[in-house]
Amino acid sequence: MRTLPGPLDPVDARLTQWMARYGVVTLRVTLGIVFFWFGVLKFFPGLSPAQSLAVRTIDALTVSLLPAGVSLALLATLERAIGLGLISGKFMRLTLLLLAFQMVGAASPPVSRRGFHTVPLCPHPRRPVHHQEPGTGECGDRHRGHRPRWGPDRYEDIVELQG
Repeated sequence: MRTLPGPLDPVDARLTQWMARYGVVTLRVTLGIVFFWFGVLKFFPGLSPAQSLAVRTIDALTVSLLPAGVSLALLATLERAIGLGLISGKFMRLTLLLLAFQMVGAASPPVSRRGFHTVPLCPHPRRPVHHQEPGTGECGDRHRGHRPRWGPDRYEDIVELQG
């Protein structure tokens, strides 16, 4: 491994020592800030970029037992608790257990059998992503009857297809 030129050697050594000493703490606090911030955003409808995916995921995982508002409030509280735990460094075992629980939920949409595999494909692949109307599963050409090419995104439709 090559070393830095002579005058930069002390800088490199000090930087490496600082990263070895504070790197894990910095990463923990930074991740805590991100979790806390996303948890706060979920308390304000429409501000969180992951709100609709989170509601659909929780709905699928709980078999529609929790109303959307309740599930979003619980997720926001969970994320804020994880964030505070990571920022403060207190109760780290509990915080990491909550983080693992949350990560299982966050990783579940692609492997869920409830049908929200990815964003449905628009029949116009060369048009921009924003061409699809949000929340409708349809592209902007409704008057032509265009529907997404990817299969159903509702559980009832999947059950009907599996018949």
